[in-house]
Amino acid sequence: MAGSFLVGEWPGLVDSIAKGFSFSAAERDAFSSCRVATLIGALPFLSDCTEPRRYALAHLGTYVLATRSEAKEAFLHSPADDAFPRRRLEPISDFPGGDRHLVERGMDLLAMVMFAGYERDREADRATGKYNPCGANAMDCGKAMAELVASVAARPCPDMDAILDPSAAALTTWSW
Repeated sequence: MAGSFLVGEWPGLVDSIAKGFSFSAAERDAFSSCRVATLIGALPFLSDCTEPRRYALAHLGTYVLATRSEAKEAFLHSPADDAFPRRRLEPISDFPGGDRHLVERGMDLLAMVMFAGYERDREADRATGKYNPCGANAMDCGKAMAELVASVAARPCPDMDAILDPSAAALTTWSW
């Protein structure tokens, strides 16, 4: 499935997002090669949700807004997001009819990338005053990451791993 998604669906999704957000050629290339964006676009297809293209584009559009626009501020982690590790991902977690097993695994994998970023940015965020749940000790980030790793490992999915291998999640950046 991952191979057919990457060859069949992903280029069309990239084209739609690139045109819709007026990407430059460099932005288009960076977005196209971003593992996080690819996984966000693939999850509706991998989970076999109803109307996967519609949900892939909706989730990717939200992702673009959250990473590169004037609206980015609305998507930054806030104390309200400390309620549970994946709270911040809720705007891209709607997969009607999709296999919950695969959806949960994919969202946990995305959360692993997010938590690795919190750890990586802890000191820089402290210096700039940006809220970081790990730096604020609002969450036990080590425990949250361990639980996410265990959850992903308990639900094998080679097609998902072909897009973003769990062992690489801590080294992957959220933005593109």
